[in-house]
Amino acid sequence: MFQNILEIVKIPVTTMIEKSKQEDIKKGAIKALIMSVILALLNVLTQFVSIIKSVSKKSYYYDDYTSSQIWEKRMDKLKDAELFSGFFKQIVIYIIIIAVIAGILLIITKLLKNQKKYEEMLSLVNNTFLLYTIGTILRVIISLIYQPLGMLVMFAIVVYTILTLINAFRDILEDVESDSLVLVSTGVMVAVLVIAVILLMVVYDVSFKDIGTAMELLDYFK
Repeated sequence: MFQNILEIVKIPVTTMIEKSKQEDIKKGAIKALIMSVILALLNVLTQFVSIIKSVSKKSYYYDDYTSSQIWEKRMDKLKDAELFSGFFKQIVIYIIIIAVIAGILLIITKLLKNQKKYEEMLSLVNNTFLLYTIGTILRVIISLIYQPLGMLVMFAIVVYTILTLINAFRDILEDVESDSLVLVSTGVMVAVLVIAVILLMVVYDVSFKDIGTAMELLDYFK
């Protein structure tokens, strides 16, 4: 297990392409679930630590509080944060994100007339999230020591994972022209964004007029 993780960190693109040819849909689903659980747990732990640190005698707002009052305030904030229910919601959200990204990549391959399967795209996304998960664990640990350094590590993780996915996806398509890949990918991404905005508008009952008003306000503050 550790050797596999080390390989994907050292040679991410090559390892991801190799694994995409080995992993079936069952392995992909299990890996997506495991990483979703880990990422959700990390988010909950981060929220927990943040609440504990924000409510302390070192804070300006709570310097006059007694220890019992501080813990009472912490418990109130933890209750309001709904960490337990949020944990399961985040698992579902991460699973959906992984599945959707894999679906988008599959649509791009089909438009480029490339015969790749969904499980291959799922494997690419899963292993990208594996890199992100490893990096997030590292970021959480470093942030406990020095938060600004943790933010820098997080930036490096995001850049590393995005570049890895882009290059692995391009290489796995083999004979597809880069120009066609850029054009089709751009078209699909724009279409996905439009669909996502429309869905959000329907769910939250937002009209095009409301969006226009919001854009005008943004222009006003520039």
